[in-house]
Formats: sequence, C-alpha cells, structure tokens
Amino acid sequence: MKAKIKSIYYLTIIAAIGTLILQGMWLYRQYSYTITHESEQISSKIYNLMAGYRDSRSYMQTPDKDIRRHIVSSVENDSTPSMEGYSNVVIKYIEFDRQKLSDLDDMVAERLLKKTDLDDYEIQRKGGAVIRHSYSVAPTVMKSKIMSGIDDAIIEYQSPLLIASVDSIFREANLRIYASLVTMDDDYWEPISEINRAFGSPSLKIIYPYSPLDKKAIEFVYMIPLVDLLRPMLTILVISVMLSILLILCLIRQIITIREYVRLDLTRNNFVHTMIHELKRPISTLKLCVSALDNPKLASDSDKRSLIISNTKNAINNLSTYFSRLRDITFNEASQIPLNINSHRCIEIIENAINGVTAPSEKTVNITTICSEDLIIVCDKLHITQILDNLIENAIKYSSDTVNITIECRKDNNMICFSVIDDGVGIAENEQKKIFDKFYRSPQAMRGTALGVGLGLTYVKLLTEAHGGNVKVNSQENKGTIFTISIPQE
Repeated sequence: MKAKIKSIYYLTIIAAIGTLILQGMWLYRQYSYTITHESEQISSKIYNLMAGYRDSRSYMQTPDKDIRRHIVSSVENDSTPSMEGYSNVVIKYIEFDRQKLSDLDDMVAERLLKKTDLDDYEIQRKGGAVIRHSYSVAPTVMKSKIMSGIDDAIIEYQSPLLIASVDSIFREANLRIYASLVTMDDDYWEPISEINRAFGSPSLKIIYPYSPLDKKAIEFVYMIPLVDLLRPMLTILVISVMLSILLILCLIRQIITIREYVRLDLTRNNFVHTMIHELKRPISTLKLCVSALDNPKLASDSDKRSLIISNTKNAINNLSTYFSRLRDITFNEASQIPLNINSHRCIEIIENAINGVTAPSEKTVNITTICSEDLIIVCDKLHITQILDNLIENAIKYSSDTVNITIECRKDNNMICFSVIDDGVGIAENEQKKIFDKFYRSPQAMRGTALGVGLGLTYVKLLTEAHGGNVKVNSQENKGTIFTISIPQE
C-alpha cells in the first residue's frame, strides 16, 4: 500500500510539474508571438516614416547650386584583379554656380543646363565643377537595387540626412525611438531587424541603410513597453495564472490527503497493536486463573482459591476499564460522558491508581505520595483513578531505567489539584500544545519503543473537562514533566 501511495504521490508531482512546464512554454510562445507582432507593427511605422522623409529630401536642393546628374556607367565590370566580377558604379555630378549662370546670356545658360555630353574641360571653362563618386557593388546585387542605391546616394549628396530631423519625425508620431547614425562594414541593401525577447526589457533594433552605396545607415532602438505586450494576452494570462494556482492548490491538497491517509493508516496499525498488547495481559490472567480453578489441588486450598478469584476480578476490572476508556474516547464532547459523582478520600484514589500500575521488570520505579489523609474530593472515583493511572503509566513509559515519581494532592481555593511529577525525558515546548490532540504522538515517542496510539492524554483531558476542571503541563526536555489536573468542588 505504501508503495502505491508513493507512486501516486510521485506521479502527481511529475504530472503537475509537467503541466506547469507546458503551460509556461505555451505562455512564452504567446509572449514571443506578441513581441514579433508588435515589432512588425513598429518596423512598418519606421519604414513608412523613413520613406516619407526620403521623399521630402528628394525635393530639396542646396540653395546656391543647380545639380545636373550624369551616370557615366551604372553597371560595368571592374578591371581590378582583386575586384573581378564586381560592378563599378560612377555617379558624375556637374555643378554650376547659380550666380555665374545668371551672368550668362539666357540662351547660353539654358544650353549648359540641358546639354548632357559636355566634356569636363568645357564645363570647368564655363565656371562649372565635375565631381565623380565611384562604388564597387557585388555581382549578386540586382540592378534594380543598384539604381535605387544611386538615387539614395544622390539624395544624400544633395540633402544629407539629419538625425535631429529623424527624431522630430518620430516625436510627432508618438514613437519613443532612439536613433543614431552608423557606418556599415558590409553591404546591406535592406533593413536588418533584431528582436530581444528578454522578459524584463524586450526591445527592437533596426539597422536602416539610407544610402547603401555610401555604407551609411541609421540605427533604431525601440524599447517595447511590457504593458503593450501583456495587454493583448491579459485574459489568457489571468486564466493561466488562476489555473496554475488551482493546480498547485489541488496538488497541495492531494499531498496533504495522502500524508493524512498514511498517518491514519499508521495510527490504525499502532492502535491495533496497542489494543492487542493491552488485552493480552488480562486475557492471559483470566486464562491462567480458569485453568487453575480446574486443578483439584488448588480448588481444595481456600487461600489459593481466594487469590485466584481476586486476580480474576482484577483482570475483569482491567478489561472493563479498558473498554470504558475506548467508550469515553468516542464521545465528541466532555458533557456526554456519564459520571457517578460521590465523595471520596483523595489518598484512597491515589493508592488505587498506584496499585493499578504494573511497572516493567527492567525499570526501577520510585513513587512518593504527598496528600493529607482527610482530604476529600467530590468526583467520579473510577474516572479520576484512570486519569492518575494514565499519568503514572506515561511517567514510567517515557523515562530512563530509573524514574522517580511524586504524586501530590492539595486543595487550592475551591479546587482539588492532583500533580504527577517525574524526572523523565520531558516534552519539547513546541509539542506541549499538541499532546492532548487525539491520536497525536510526538516524533520522540514515535522513534521510541513504547507502545501507544496517542489517546492517553486525550482521555485525561476529556475526563477532566467532564468534571468541569482543567489539565496543565509544565515540562523541560531531559529534566522532567509536571501534569496538574484541577477539579472544582462547587
């Protein structure tokens, strides 16, 4: 049975942990999907804003120049051996000063601006300037991208990108994006994005090449707000957390139930063993006495016959007392226990309790009684005797080979107080509030060899409260214990 319980216990834990791991993986995938979706939206906004800014820059010109553009060779194999296979792109800028053009005849100026086959010498003689930019492009780059790159380079030449303008555009779009200009080591013709999915600080990084031929790019860093990520998955997140908490609570409850079941099973076994042990002694006595009565020699001896009959009565009384204890334990409230109230001498109750205790042969027990001969108590004699009997048995059971017990009885105002004092192993302070609970046994008692089911002190408290009294304990480990029961006399 224990093996099956352990198997269920471990399988439950494994299933719960597996469920939580799968749920965590699913939530992380949902989280990653949300980050990807958010990054795509932000990337789209960045590309659209940068495209608009590029268009606005393409219409700008330097205030004192009118630039005529000539592409000498847009696609041409490079003749350099180390660059074989690469394309050579040359952008030729012809610039005329507007003031010098205004000094010329209108027809001459118009011809200079429209003519595309002027050589460099003629342009320079008329006051113009020739500027050439050469670029080497990998053969894998498509021609359409090269032409687009040429346009970007011309735009950058005539209207350079300003980081302040970029920041202003993003502020107007309510985007908190950090932008910085960078120079690329390699050829990048398309934007490159990198998503950091760290739970605490997710971010999006984009390298945007605004002039690929010049290897110029702008780096954007956008810190994705965690609230924006959790908002769309809030419902799923709340449900997942609630299910996880419910699963954990169910697991805890199941573990507690299994542990309780194991404890009850152990208590049941201990109860059966203890009951067998307690019943075995009076039954053995009865068996011996009955056998003796069948012996003719013993039957003719009146003294021995009287002793046998006395022992038989004691054995029957012990059985009756034991079953009475079991009956009383079944009552839920002390008021339900029937009492036979009469006046009795305290010293007589103490002596009966001492006589009813059988000390183990391997232990030396010294019992001292402190009680006035004429002290009277109104109580149920049998129950008070059983209370003292229980306390004395516990003092002997949880002690060393030699135990000294003092039984004191005194009157305190309107209370008769019985104290059982021993020098045994004592009770830990954190255990003293639990020892009166039904079926409770301290770890120290569980490790020992003394039999018990944890009902003795429960029985003591129940019978004391049935008399309207109370029971107190004062104990120190390895020094001893004092149990005091107080019975009111009004």
